[in-house]
Amino acid sequence: MSDPRRANRHLLWQLLAMAAGSFGFGFALVPLYNVLCSVTGYGDQAKLLERVQAVEHPDVNRTVKVEFLADIASAATGSSARGAHPRRASGPALHRAVLRAQPQRA
Repeated sequence: MSDPRRANRHLLWQLLAMAAGSFGFGFALVPLYNVLCSVTGYGDQAKLLERVQAVEHPDVNRTVKVEFLADIASAATGSSARGAHPRRASGPALHRAVLRAQPQRA
């Protein structure tokens, strides 16, 4: 066997070993990640699967100012009119705001 042919065959085996090693490492990543998570506690799957009840205590005395802004691009033709001026909302209630936009006809 000639020397370049032997070198090519050796390179082929090295590349195949590297590809097989990469493939095996890809399969090993999942168990390694689980071990890392259990050791550090970061991203712990058991804790993530626990259901947690959200406890909400809305402050009904707090007032929030809600303002909806509508800007029209300077190149656009049209007009807009705010149907709802700035409103004050307090407590867990639903409020309705209407925004009307009309294209301007040429």
